[in-house]
Amino acid sequence: MSILRSCVDGLKSLFHRDGDHRELDREVDSFLELSAREKMKNGMSRAEAVRAARLEIGNAEAVKEEVRGWGWEVWIETLFHDVRYAARCFRRAPLFSATVILTIGLALGLNTMVFTVFNAYVLAPFSVQDPYSLYSVTWNTKATTGRGFSWTEFQDITKKTPVFSDAIAVRRVSVRANGGELEGQLVSGNYFAMLGVAPVLGRTLMPSDAESPGSNPVIVLSHAAWSARFGGDPAVVGRTISIRGHDFEIIGVTRSGFAGMSNAPTDFWAPITMYSQFVDGADPFKSETSHPLEVTVRVKPNFSIDQAQAAFLVSSKQLTATHPADDKVIGVGMQSSATVFPLTAESIATIAPSAIAFGLILLLACANVANMLLARAMARQREIGVRLALGAERKRLVRQLLTEGFLLAIPSALLGFVLAWVASKLGPKMLYGMMTSELAKKVRFEAITIDWRVFCFILLAAVVATVGFALVPALQATRGNLIAATRGEFMQKHRSGRLRGALVVTQVAICVMLLISAGIFLHGGQNVQAIDVRLDLHNVIEVITRQDARLKVSEMLKADRSVEMEAVALRVPFDAGIRWILVSPQNVRTGAWVQFNSVSPEFFDVFRLPLTRGRNFTETEAREEAPVVIVSEATAQKLWPDKDAVGQLLRIRPASDADRANGIYTPAYTSATVVGIARDAVSEGGDFSFDPSCIYFPGTGVGQNGYSLLIRVHGNAERMKQTLDEKLSEAIPGGVTRMDKMEDILQLQYLPWHVFSGITEILGAIALALTAIGIYGVIAYLVSERSRDIGIRMALGASSVSVVQSVLGQSLKLAAAGMIIGAPIALAIARLMASHVFLRNHALADAARGFSVYPASAAIVIVATICAAIIPARKASKLDPMSILRHN
Repeated sequence: MSILRSCVDGLKSLFHRDGDHRELDREVDSFLELSAREKMKNGMSRAEAVRAARLEIGNAEAVKEEVRGWGWEVWIETLFHDVRYAARCFRRAPLFSATVILTIGLALGLNTMVFTVFNAYVLAPFSVQDPYSLYSVTWNTKATTGRGFSWTEFQDITKKTPVFSDAIAVRRVSVRANGGELEGQLVSGNYFAMLGVAPVLGRTLMPSDAESPGSNPVIVLSHAAWSARFGGDPAVVGRTISIRGHDFEIIGVTRSGFAGMSNAPTDFWAPITMYSQFVDGADPFKSETSHPLEVTVRVKPNFSIDQAQAAFLVSSKQLTATHPADDKVIGVGMQSSATVFPLTAESIATIAPSAIAFGLILLLACANVANMLLARAMARQREIGVRLALGAERKRLVRQLLTEGFLLAIPSALLGFVLAWVASKLGPKMLYGMMTSELAKKVRFEAITIDWRVFCFILLAAVVATVGFALVPALQATRGNLIAATRGEFMQKHRSGRLRGALVVTQVAICVMLLISAGIFLHGGQNVQAIDVRLDLHNVIEVITRQDARLKVSEMLKADRSVEMEAVALRVPFDAGIRWILVSPQNVRTGAWVQFNSVSPEFFDVFRLPLTRGRNFTETEAREEAPVVIVSEATAQKLWPDKDAVGQLLRIRPASDADRANGIYTPAYTSATVVGIARDAVSEGGDFSFDPSCIYFPGTGVGQNGYSLLIRVHGNAERMKQTLDEKLSEAIPGGVTRMDKMEDILQLQYLPWHVFSGITEILGAIALALTAIGIYGVIAYLVSERSRDIGIRMALGASSVSVVQSVLGQSLKLAAAGMIIGAPIALAIARLMASHVFLRNHALADAARGFSVYPASAAIVIVATICAAIIPARKASKLDPMSILRHN
């Protein structure tokens, strides 16, 4: 009750301040009158009694101020007065205010943009029921880590793990339908019920839709796919679309905001029992050695994650007790499925470089604005000195100056929020604009939205920025000598000069770091683009088909006059994961892991990849998968450094059941003869270095899953691709699941370089601009401070050239100090970037080791410094000595 009464009294006092002041005046006057009367009773005259009463109470106005300062409402009143005073000051200096708001607003906008992406992918949960109780689960065996599940295993997990209240099975698929590529998920019938997702049209999948394999060809569309691919047609429910040659009925559309639970938006969902209609190869409903299903469980609310994981491990070991030794569970994995990417050390490490880079921009902006506020505060030194002399406390003045900073931070935060919102809308469009039309169809981005987390972030960032740029100038401006300050004599000029110089040195150091980083990425991107992959990709097209349609598609392509030649490959360059095999030379016990591929003889001709020694496979060897191999030059050097590899016998470790269960194919034979050596080439896009090793086995892919057709065409590849696609779609509906130009596949590998280079170049340009502005501000202020000294020097005969040289020399000293500090840090950061798990690349490492980036960055900073300092330097050289001396 006392707190509530205090709040009520405070509010009354806040809104009736004049009345309270009059009442306090009456109370003090009444006290003085009563005290005087008491003293008059003791024989004093009225004049003496009044004087004695006043001496007893002391300074009446000071007493009133002390009484008025007790209530919490005083803080509100003084804040209001500070805000009003600051607003009047900024209204009189609109250019200064606009500069501060734009500088901080830009930096806040950039940092908010990064946080918005981080929020969308790492922090914001999926729009489902109780997302934080959902976990993706995997099994770890002796043979593999993080393996999926068969259909029977999924059902057993649901039934025999008591800590899970429910579970869903998912298999992601990519298909061509309705004139474009669609990303879909095959899901168990309880998928939508468990996630609590309702439809806006029709209905969602139910358990009865996934009771038996191949029985219910139905799909549910996402709201985004319905709007983009079907024009938001409300009559879409009941229509059929053809997917891989099978007709599927559209039974519903999900609500807006739900696009599945994966790192890329989902266009449709179909029953998991339609697996064989979507995926070639082993069917998890018929084979216990096929484990393609991803399982997500819901943990019961009364169990912790540690308890759930322990119980899951026990039940998993029981379920696999009868499995082969290599397939028995020895551990389990459980990872949160609440967000696109769980908040882990790995996800934080991924975003850390960008967060640090954008944070440095905010630090640059704060240093810039701190310099401006410090100059402004020093110009107000006489005003601050007078207020201190009249009794104002230092903390009260610091609070007022901080209030001025917060007043500038509010519109800066609003500007930053607007910039982040615009970036969230234009960013994906700009990224799509960097790609070809074919690439744009393959890349999908999670929807970027602004939510309460982003609001909280920008408010917190604005507070931190305010403290960063306003606190130091406020403390510096209120620590002067009172008498000197009231006369306008700034006794701490040397202190403020050192502080402003330190801020500029910090700016230059940060600018150098960002410029060097930008140069490394730019140089690294140029290195990547200049790499000769030694594969002629021009006019080469990859054709992926259904397994049962591959032979028909191949025959049609061979018969088409636009097709120059056709090949078959298990692994297509730049578009498939690396596969390894354990081999060793004959009579050598130690094995070596090498990459391998299974190709037809035409593979080398399609890519114009020459054989430097030996011969190619024959058609018979490919058809019969004979025990012969072609090795790359690197492999030959690795395995037979002192011998001719051609004719050597290669021992091959047979694939285990676990290997085959995980889709790893190796030949049935355990040894093969080397018949040829192929030139080294680049077939992995991530590193863009020549394959460390590669072995080619002969094969045609007949009756086997995972092989792709590769064709070299005459004429324009894009036009030929469209023509062949139309012919094949008409002759073999659903037979072709994907067609891509190899040049487009390679360009997709270049995309991260374009993005990183673009971001670092923008940051470097912003850093350079902020640094130049900061140097200009400091030098201009120093020139105004030293105008008397400069006038005396010129009166004594100093030339304009010497004055310019002096000013430029001072600015270059600051720049040099910043470069000396920033360059070693940039070197360390560059080495760290080059070894980062997501950026490990020999082209980037070469750029980091190449010292041409460092002098180039230093030269840019020096030029920017001279350009920024030349204006105040010229102004100093044109000062009139007599005029300056008369006014000083």
